Amino acid sequence: MAVSAACALGWFLIDGGSRDSEPPPPTGDPKEVVEAAGASTFARDALRIRISVDGPDDDWTGEGIIDPGSGRFRLALEPAGAISGFTRIVGRRGTGFDSTFGVTPPGEFGGANDERCWFNTHNPIGYFGSTASAEESVRATGSILESLESETLAATGAGPDFGVRLAPSAASPRPPAGEANRRVWGARRLLGRIEGPIEVRAAASGEVAGMNFVVPPSKPVLQRMRQQPEKFDRPLSSSIAVSLAPSPKALTLRRPDCFAIE
Repeated sequence: MAVSAACALGWFLIDGGSRDSEPPPPTGDPKEVVEAAGASTFARDALRIRISVDGPDDDWTGEGIIDPGSGRFRLALEPAGAISGFTRIVGRRGTGFDSTFGVTPPGEFGGANDERCWFNTHNPIGYFGSTASAEESVRATGSILESLESETLAATGAGPDFGVRLAPSAASPRPPAGEANRRVWGARRLLGRIEGPIEVRAAASGEVAGMNFVVPPSKPVLQRMRQQPEKFDRPLSSSIAVSLAPSPKALTLRRPDCFAIE
């Protein structure tokens, strides 16, 4: 599948070498390995991220930095402007409809000629037809990382690749009893609709190096499918491949003066 090749390329680009040159992966009980990898990765202040999405209406790739513990992120989209006209997106937190913004090129949205603008449309940012949006893809990735430590229901494999199923509680906006007061990352209901197991790759360091998962169409698309089934005679799921690595730089987001919420 195309997304597997993209994920492999992403690991190569981030790690700087081929998988053949990597040290041995962590060993032990698969569930314990995955839980430990999730905990240590989520505790990172910043991660480099590459996301490749293979969808029914468009394919896109994004690279940037996420702060797992705060829900903040910055992602540059390739090709620039392919999704909703934005060159990049930023997230000020991992939940809420008004916290993710598309960043316009300088001077395109009422700002000064040399100024970029942050724009929130009240729709998933980076939305394009039936393909998973950039906002949803980043948030689903963060939600999976957040849930691996305490909400992994089962894991199989001998490493570095594991098949993971999350507990039903991972799809709830509320955290399990006795844990944090709130979730850091949203898109929780999307986790409940992931098709099949999540493929999680553990690095030799014991942290999560990447993941693959498949999501069905968003709710607006599902509603249109019910209303006009004759127009949806093709697979509409999106395959998402994610590569992760520690970032030597912290994530810094500075809100520009040109800032709007639709």
